[in-house]
Amino acid sequence: MGTYPVANGQTYGGDMPVEECGNMLILTAAIAAVDANATFARTHWPVLTTWVHYLKEHGFDPENQLCTDDFAGHLARNTNLSVKAIMGIASCGHLAGQLGDQKTEAEYQPANQPASGW
Repeated sequence: MGTYPVANGQTYGGDMPVEECGNMLILTAAIAAVDANATFARTHWPVLTTWVHYLKEHGFDPENQLCTDDFAGHLARNTNLSVKAIMGIASCGHLAGQLGDQKTEAEYQPANQPASGW
């Protein structure tokens, strides 16, 4: 968010697309859980869809980029980023289910992997 006390943007000096897409999808699912509805997600569904498509394409075997554990610098095939992508995709599936889109829910959250515990 920035350097305390001003939230004026990240200060990493590089983009973190897998990290940031995953974060936004996970946080949107958290908002839906707290609000007990997915109205916020519905409002932002086009951009959420863009992020989940990016994660599906680039998240399982991330290219050379930063992540939260940036002490290691840019890394390819970072497991933490891959897990973040998986959780972001699952979050999108959960949100789709809350919005009544069973096809998208099944695509991002297969039936044999229930999303209980949200």
